Amino acid sequence: EFPMITNVSYRGPGYNAGLRTGFLIVSVNGATTHNIEEVNAALAALPIDNPTVTLGYNFPTNLGYMPSRVSVRFANK
Repeated sequence: EFPMITNVSYRGPGYNAGLRTGFLIVSVNGATTHNIEEVNAALAALPIDNPTVTLGYNFPTNLGYMPSRVSVRFANK
């Protein structure tokens, strides 16, 4: 089971990139994530001068979960 997004700050970087509650994070910068610890470690390793991450995620639809990906630049690390 992949980690699920449980909260997205309204008008924050993730929200503005299209991430929503209920999406499953399946990769961070191309590396598959299996749990929240792996997601946290990947985010903590972002360089301070370029806090941009590419998230692979699955979002729910009437046909089941569908894959997508988005790049998010954090204002402050």
